[in-house]
Amino acid sequence: MLYSWLACFEYPVSGLDTPQYNLTTIDKNGNATTVPTSTGATNGPSYYGCGPSFTSPPVQPVLQRADGSYIGTASTSEYVQGPMTAFTASGQQLWSQPNYTPQIATAGGGVIAASTSGSGQTVTFDQNGNQTGQMVNMTTRSWRGLAYQIGSVNQVVPAPTLLANSFWAVQNANQSTNYVAAPQTEYPQLVSCYAADNPPGATLPPCPGPRQTIWNAYKALAIANPNDGSPAVLVTNGSFIQEKVFAQLANGNANITESAFLDYLKKGFSPYDGTTSTAPKAILTAHPFWNRFLGNDAVSTNFLTADGKPDPSAFAATEPGVTPLTVFFNPYNFNKDTGGQINVPINKGANINNMAMLFHEGLHGFLNMDDPGLQTAFKCETVDQFNSLNLTDYLKQFLIVPPPQSITPCK
Repeated sequence: MLYSWLACFEYPVSGLDTPQYNLTTIDKNGNATTVPTSTGATNGPSYYGCGPSFTSPPVQPVLQRADGSYIGTASTSEYVQGPMTAFTASGQQLWSQPNYTPQIATAGGGVIAASTSGSGQTVTFDQNGNQTGQMVNMTTRSWRGLAYQIGSVNQVVPAPTLLANSFWAVQNANQSTNYVAAPQTEYPQLVSCYAADNPPGATLPPCPGPRQTIWNAYKALAIANPNDGSPAVLVTNGSFIQEKVFAQLANGNANITESAFLDYLKKGFSPYDGTTSTAPKAILTAHPFWNRFLGNDAVSTNFLTADGKPDPSAFAATEPGVTPLTVFFNPYNFNKDTGGQINVPINKGANINNMAMLFHEGLHGFLNMDDPGLQTAFKCETVDQFNSLNLTDYLKQFLIVPPPQSITPCK
């Protein structure tokens, strides 16, 4: 935590008040370090910051960057906001830009700022305070990365923005603007192969990128095949899947049907990059028993090995019972079977390996049921919360067009 404050000293002869500006940093153990600073202070005789009309110290931290430095505003006189200023916790000023107020700290040390000159412009700056571009408008972001225009409830397409990996990357700390420090990469978008979809400077993968790959699989499963316009597999094989899959899951519940599942999927799809998510792992289970073992681990730990590399055995994890279907993925395993092999034509992502994974994850979202529950319903030989790839293998056979004559039991 960084706190900007001042102390007032009165000279006994003249009676003039002289302010001393300070920055105090409090670490995670509660240890405080205070340093004097002149950042934002004006020169010449001034009573700013002392006396009954005192408002606040001249430099106010607004955002924290990933490297631990700050971007704030420096007041030039009482009640008048001065330039946007980047500075360190030790009080060193890094750069300053007049007529802007910081809004969002971005990856790479940049910042998105709003003009205070009355132009209504929203401008992007790099890590050194150089202007790099202009945004059409500033949207209000939700925790899941969705964007809304102020003055309406309409969801809009946001400008691609990768937030800084800090605990105070947006004004008022987080997307709820409730002044609670929190990591800002809980719902990171999958990388697209189109520059316009990604934050500036992102490395572009060949098309289709991870984002296009999984969306194509979703469309082929529930909407229509994006490659040739053929009906979705859940439509073509609908009656077969109802008989062989949902009849086992319903257990007398008339609302658990293949058509209801298809309707659920059509309500939307929110795919995210699980390998970089800082969301708490507890969101991946609705069962209080498992919550006891998850602690404060991030979702990303579900997808990474001990040395920080993508886990070849981790494919996807879903927020159960959530609409729209919300899934964290390991994009390094797209197009692969559960053994890590690409054994089918990729078809721009619209292949049976990806669709079987989505079918599996879709059941978690639709039924609010964990893996052991599904494994038990399908009479799998293995019932194990941490070994559920047998479900993906089992469900894959129901997506074959035309459907197979015989069904292989769940292993």
